[in-house]
Amino acid sequence: MGEFLLANNYFFVTYSRYKKLYDIYNDCTWSGTPLFITTDCVLHIYHVLYDNLLAEIEENYFYAYLDTLTTILLQNTNNSYDQYLSNDLVKDALRSNLAYLCIAKELLNESNPEIPDFT
Repeated sequence: MGEFLLANNYFFVTYSRYKKLYDIYNDCTWSGTPLFITTDCVLHIYHVLYDNLLAEIEENYFYAYLDTLTTILLQNTNNSYDQYLSNDLVKDALRSNLAYLCIAKELLNESNPEIPDFT
């Protein structure tokens, strides 16, 4: 069956015992089997490394800035809410923004979000 698919479509898909792409390369390295490294593998490894680097930068660098930014936005939005009590349209928009920012702030601090009651 695989030979037919390969001959007609120039590729075929089959099940593998490997869970990740690099598992095949690790297995070949440990068993001494020569490797033919393709560009798709190199690009995939580059993508995985880049993705992990971004995740590490987000956790170790951007998190503090995001927490500070959210705090400042909350304070400024809350101050604006107090200034526009007479304008219902602006007040409703600011209330939605405050709810959104409260949830973001609580999620950054890994606690249960509590939205203030502005009624």
